Amino acid sequence: MGDTKEVRKDLLKLQEELRREKSRLEMLRSTPLCKDDLAQDACTQNVAVQAVKNKTEMLQKIAATIGRIDNGTFGICTRCHEDIAPRRLEFVPYEAFCFSCQQRQESKGRDSAQSIPAGLTQPAFW
Repeated sequence: MGDTKEVRKDLLKLQEELRREKSRLEMLRSTPLCKDDLAQDACTQNVAVQAVKNKTEMLQKIAATIGRIDNGTFGICTRCHEDIAPRRLEFVPYEAFCFSCQQRQESKGRDSAQSIPAGLTQPAFW
């Protein structure tokens, strides 16, 4: 992986851009609905709400990565503590997991998303 000072600088720049975008989206989200086109405005606000959530998650990942750079653990998987492939970090510098751990995390997420809440029976099509 390249120079961590450069990575940190790039992440700070991205962080600032995301904060500006999030601020604009929050203003859009809080704009009162127009009575003439409630469906369109409600849809726009729903999109803005999801976009704000996505920006917030990205900002959290960037802040955590900057912390790892500062404490010398950047490029080390936060789960298995093995090195993250440099090529992976070139494309996604705020990645916290190596490829194997990321796959396990995503698989675990899919499994829990498909689980049935307590008290419900499983439909025949599951």
